[in-house]
Amino acid sequence: AELATRKMLDVVSVSRLLSYSVIVLSCCMKFPQVLAIWSKRSSRGVNVRGYWMEVACYMAGVSFAYKSEFHYTTYAESILLAVQSLTIIYLAVLYSGQWTLENMLWSALSFVFVTSSVAKVVPVSVLRLLMTGTLPLIVGSKVMQMVEMFRIKSRGSVSILTWTAISYGCTARLFTIAVEVGDYQVLLNYLVACVFNWCVVLQCLYYGKEKVEENGIKKHQ
Repeated sequence: AELATRKMLDVVSVSRLLSYSVIVLSCCMKFPQVLAIWSKRSSRGVNVRGYWMEVACYMAGVSFAYKSEFHYTTYAESILLAVQSLTIIYLAVLYSGQWTLENMLWSALSFVFVTSSVAKVVPVSVLRLLMTGTLPLIVGSKVMQMVEMFRIKSRGSVSILTWTAISYGCTARLFTIAVEVGDYQVLLNYLVACVFNWCVVLQCLYYGKEKVEENGIKKHQ
């Protein structure tokens, strides 16, 4: 029994180490994408609606974990990634001029949801239902990004560093969630996100970088 307990503690220690690595990495995980948009003054290839879906998934996940009193190391990075995603959305909208009603509605809904979650007025049963409902959003956000790159036959301003870092985070979370949380719905969400994130990375590798020739025509490297 003592040996089994010691092994379990070792597994939890590895899980915590992975969790901290994800949290530390998440502090700057989406900075390459932010810098790519800012430096090019363009959001070409970036799907804003897909990022809004990501933000919704982050908020639902954090709210459910917070209400369920999971250890903070199992979800802290989602808060940092949500803030960075909102920054990407702002820059994308700024440079594309997409100040649409849809973006304003997403902003208002995000504010209301965050406020109600912090106040803990949303029952955990409702949050679990929302967690289940985020699965199509997870798939949709990644598919929209892949479709956007396929449409322009380029990765445009999409940062492969950001997507690789996110993919690593999801992969690590499969282990930490299984060890420390054991919630099958949360695990399924991360598994699906992991698969589609790596698909985006592969697509970025397929299209490669763009370089601008002297005549202004963009070609792939």
